[in-house]
Amino acid sequence: MQCPNCGFENMPGSEGCARCGTSLKIATMTLDVHPPRAASAGGILRRIWTARIYFVNLGRAIENIQAAWADKGERRFDENNSAWPLLWRTVVPGWPQRYRGQWWQSHVIFWPFVACLVGGFTNWGAEQGGWFLGVAFFIQQLALIDIFREHMPGADFATRVTRTFAGMAAIALAVWVLPFFVLIHIADPYHFTNSSGPFSSGDVILVNHWMPASPGRVVMADMPGFQVEHGALVMHGHRERVRFQGGGVQVDRVMGAAGDIIEWKNGALWRNGVATSWKPMNPLSMPDQATVQVDIGNVAIFPTATLPPEFLHREVDLSEIAQVPRGNVIGVVWFRWRPLSRMGWIF
Repeated sequence: MQCPNCGFENMPGSEGCARCGTSLKIATMTLDVHPPRAASAGGILRRIWTARIYFVNLGRAIENIQAAWADKGERRFDENNSAWPLLWRTVVPGWPQRYRGQWWQSHVIFWPFVACLVGGFTNWGAEQGGWFLGVAFFIQQLALIDIFREHMPGADFATRVTRTFAGMAAIALAVWVLPFFVLIHIADPYHFTNSSGPFSSGDVILVNHWMPASPGRVVMADMPGFQVEHGALVMHGHRERVRFQGGGVQVDRVMGAAGDIIEWKNGALWRNGVATSWKPMNPLSMPDQATVQVDIGNVAIFPTATLPPEFLHREVDLSEIAQVPRGNVIGVVWFRWRPLSRMGWIF
C-alpha cells in the first residue's frame, strides 16, 4: 500500500505509513460516484417549500402595483398637477374613474354606455336608435361632470361651470360631431316606408354621399316626374285617365354615363355595343327593347323599382325617363342594414 504523502510502499493492511506516519485509512476508503438521491415525493415538497418565496415576492409586487395605481388616483385640478391625464380619458366614459382607482364607478358608467352604443348602431336609421345614442351621449356628459365635481374642490362656482361646459363642448365636438359628420356622409340610413323593387317596407339601407355614381352602381336619385296614360308617356302637364305616376326619390342602378349609348334587348344590357351583366333593380318592369343615348351632365337610370310591369306597355319610350341629371343623384347605396335577417352588401 503506497503512502499518499511520501510514496513509501507499506505492507497491506497497515493503518499508518512506516516512514512518515501518515494515516492510510482514507486511501482504503471506497467512494460511491452515485450518491443516494431523495425520494420523488420529498423532492416535490422541497421544491414547493422553496417556491413559497417566489409566490410571496409576486404577491408583494402585485400589492405594490395596486398601491401605485391608487396613488395615481389622487389627482387634482391645481397648479402642481396637470388635469390632462384625466381629461383626455373622458373620451371613453368610465376610464377616468378607473384611472382614479374607483373600480365600481367605472363599471357603472362604462357598461351602460357600451350597451346604448350597441343599441343605437343596431337600430341605426330607426327612432329607437336615436334614443339609444342620445342616452349614450348623456352618460358621457355625466362622467365628465363627475370628474370636474370631485377634482375642483377649491374652485368657485363660475370656474366650475365654465370649465365643465367647455369640457362638454370639447367632448361633443371630438367624439360625436366630427365622427358622426363622417358617418352620415358614408353611411346615411334611409328607411323604406313602402315596398320598392327588391326592398320591403321597414328595410334600412346605407347611402354613401361621397362615392361617385359610376355605371353599374346602385344609387339613390331624385328622378324626374312622369305619367303613363294608355301606354303614352307624358313628362309635363296633366291629362285625363292617368294610369300611373312616377318620379321622386328612388333607388336603382346607373346604367351609363354621359356620352354612352345604352341598349336594353330582351333582358340584357348593352353599353356602347358591349354586353354587361348589369340589370335594373326590377328588370320585369323593363320593356323588351329600350335605347338611350345619355346627354352631357346626365346618367342613365331606369326607375324600375317603382314601376309595376302591367303599367309599362311595349310602346312606352323610356329614353326620357332614364335621362337623370347627375346633380339629382343623392348617393351610392352600398349596404342593407335592416332587417338583420337580410343584412348584406348591395351590388
